[in-house]
Amino acid sequence: MNNYLVTVRDFEAEGTLDKRMQVRAEHFKNAAILKQEGKLLTGGALLDEKTGKFIGSFLTVALDSKDQVIEYLRKDIYGSSGVWDVDNAIIQRILPANL
Repeated sequence: MNNYLVTVRDFEAEGTLDKRMQVRAEHFKNAAILKQEGKLLTGGALLDEKTGKFIGSFLTVALDSKDQVIEYLRKDIYGSSGVWDVDNAIIQRILPANL
C-alpha cells in the first residue's frame, strides 16, 4: 500500500459549484466508507484566496498505485458528474512522518 497526496481542481465552467453542492452528500457518504476502509486518510476543499469559494479538493489516500488513485477519482461522484478535472489532478506519492 502506498500513500498519495492528491490535488484536484474543479472545472471552471459555469454551474460547477452548483453541481458540487448538489452531489456533496453522496460524495461525503462514499468518503466515509473509504475512510472506514483505511483508504482515505484525510481530505478537504481547496478555497479561492479572495472569495473563499470551493475550487477543488485535496486528499491523502492509501492505495496500491497511481492508477488506483485515478480510478477512485473517476468513480467518485465529483469525478463522474463533472465537478473534478481528474485529467489534470496532481498525484504525488508521499511518506507521512510519524509525529
